[in-house]
Amino acid sequence: MLGEHTVLHGSAAFAVPLRRYSARVALQRLTSDAHQLPIEKGIHASFDFGKWLAFAKTSEVLAGKLDFERWEQESQGLGVYADIPIGYGLGSSGAITAEAYRRYLLEEVPSLPLLRKQLAALESFFHGESSGLDPLVSFLDQAIYIHPSGEIEAVTMAETFPIFDSKGAWFLIDSGQPRAGKDAIARFGESCKDNRWVKEVLKPMNVLVDALAQGFKLEHVDGLSPKLRALSELQLEALKFLIPTSIETKWSQWLSKDVAYLKLCGAGGGGFFLGYAPDKSSIREEVIWL
Repeated sequence: MLGEHTVLHGSAAFAVPLRRYSARVALQRLTSDAHQLPIEKGIHASFDFGKWLAFAKTSEVLAGKLDFERWEQESQGLGVYADIPIGYGLGSSGAITAEAYRRYLLEEVPSLPLLRKQLAALESFFHGESSGLDPLVSFLDQAIYIHPSGEIEAVTMAETFPIFDSKGAWFLIDSGQPRAGKDAIARFGESCKDNRWVKEVLKPMNVLVDALAQGFKLEHVDGLSPKLRALSELQLEALKFLIPTSIETKWSQWLSKDVAYLKLCGAGGGGFFLGYAPDKSSIREEVIWL
């Protein structure tokens, strides 16, 4: 929900489970033409569990923690049952990672910091460096707050998506194209090598993310709407390389009229984008209300 990219560069983060979607790893023979995006029965699995296993074996933090022998025996018959779109910023790789971790865990669940580290190592197979936040939320099925210091806190919330206005609502809007998370993360990382960009974009973005994440954690949302608007404006100006043209047009129009504030949802570059409308009735386009 908050902290995409910036959590890897010193900001807080806040993530919540999206319970309308799910994924599970199971033994099942799938057809060779299985799709990356959900088909009618919600089955998709076109990545190689054997390659994922080989990758996992190279991680020191996973050594002795997962049952690699069982994974190897099952790898040829494993599939993913899911209704969550892959490559759409909804944490599909995190959900699949959480399920694989749960299936092959050899011991009791470790402390939150170590659990996050192990899940991050496992998820890195999909898109390079991982914060471990998405699989952690999926594994615990609970909201998670990450302090700027890196400390992790599980959060119990009365509302998963708290609103700022009596008629307000959160929604997802589909860009109509999947994205490559690894490419998006790499491009953001390259931008962070520019000292001017860090000063003018990353640091102000971190300040806004920190304030919003803290407000959500405490469920003190009064006064957060202007900060969300400011974050939306900053992302639109500075992260155009992560925003498809079709979304950029709506983003700009809605922001200028205070109809809705859009922001990244996941790595960006495609997939879904997260939005908040101060007045739900002002949105005429097809969106997914949360």
